[in-house]
Amino acid sequence: MPFSFLLSLAAGLATMLGGITAVLRRRPSRAVLNAALGFSAGVMLAVSLADLIPHAVSVLSIEMPGAAGVLSCVCACAAGILAARLLDLMVECRRDDEGRLMKIGVFTMLALMLHNLPEGMAVYLSTEQDVILGMHLCAAIALHNIPEGIAVAMPICAATGSRLLALIMTAVSGFAEPLGALIMWKWLGLEPDSRGLALIFSGIAGLMTATAFYELLPEALGGNNREQGAAGALWGVIIMVAGCCIAS
Repeated sequence: MPFSFLLSLAAGLATMLGGITAVLRRRPSRAVLNAALGFSAGVMLAVSLADLIPHAVSVLSIEMPGAAGVLSCVCACAAGILAARLLDLMVECRRDDEGRLMKIGVFTMLALMLHNLPEGMAVYLSTEQDVILGMHLCAAIALHNIPEGIAVAMPICAATGSRLLALIMTAVSGFAEPLGALIMWKWLGLEPDSRGLALIFSGIAGLMTATAFYELLPEALGGNNREQGAAGALWGVIIMVAGCCIAS
């Protein structure tokens, strides 16, 4: 088993660390829950707007000079937003608090799973080219996977009261990371097209941005604890932007 695969596995396991932290309290108070949902929204927005989209634009501006690169990025983002809205229409849930929180947890898991898949590919490829570079990338990804684990586990645990279910769904999200590396190792073998990866990142950024605005923020800022939700969102942005700066 190549060392690059083990590094991607380690990065994915960091998601579980966040999930374990989130389920320490089976039924968090509404103020804590609002803060966690706001934090999740901040994490998704920061990853999308400060990491995925700038990276995609920088790649596409070289691969597709002129307006074509920017337009392709915009179209891919729009496709991600449309996919999020279609999922919202397709997934039915109960109208009570538990039903809404479960839906939020499932959406967050799906969005972050899609985000982690190409990240695992990136760790594998970078490690194959330069072990030190791969280790640095693994550490940076693991750092921001911890709050992503919190983002998945907290609403599911609050909705169902099941720590086990929350951790299972967090594991599904996190283990998309080594799955991406496994795909590169076993089936692709060659480095994927950088333009295609940039478009995938743009689409995922659109999906996560829509999830943050349509699902997470309305719930976080509702009720009598909107200050906690707003503070959580701010801290989510700060932590993830700091992680992106460390990674660069």
